Amino acid sequence: MLKKRRHDVDAIRAIALFLLIAYHLGISFMSWAPFVFFIPNIKSIDSFWALLAMVNTWRIPILFLISGIALRFSFEKRSPLELIKERLKILGIPLLFGSFTSGALVIYFGSLFWEKKGEGEAVYLPDSVHLWFLENIIIYSLISVSYTHLRAHETPEHRGWRRGGGKKKGGGGGGGGGGGG
Repeated sequence: MLKKRRHDVDAIRAIALFLLIAYHLGISFMSWAPFVFFIPNIKSIDSFWALLAMVNTWRIPILFLISGIALRFSFEKRSPLELIKERLKILGIPLLFGSFTSGALVIYFGSLFWEKKGEGEAVYLPDSVHLWFLENIIIYSLISVSYTHLRAHETPEHRGWRRGGGKKKGGGGGGGGGGGG
């Protein structure tokens, strides 16, 4: 059981979050920033994209790795039900809040200014938009917890079936005599 804090994991998390913030700030300097609902800088620096692309290659996998590590550590201290409740609380509440506030505002202003060019009606629609990562982590967590729980409670018969050796006891796997003796 893990008893002390893993500072190396905290350091990787801090680096990943720094990369996330730097990447999103950099998007504002791209000429295509408005197309992805970012507020563009007055002067575009599209040559900056090569650096952002390198950051982008690492930031998402690092964030998923950190989330997986955190989930693994949580397995040591909680039951599957407690773990699901915890994940839904610490990920689901920010996802819902963000979807109804910042996500909905992105859709609102996007529909007002981007699609309609300031004319017509805007649409208020809750959406995760840039919080897609939280949606994915919730889904992956639910799948991981369920799978791990089922694997921990599978019987020898289930293991044989999963590996393709799904013969029933008593020789009922087909062909031949029935296992008498």
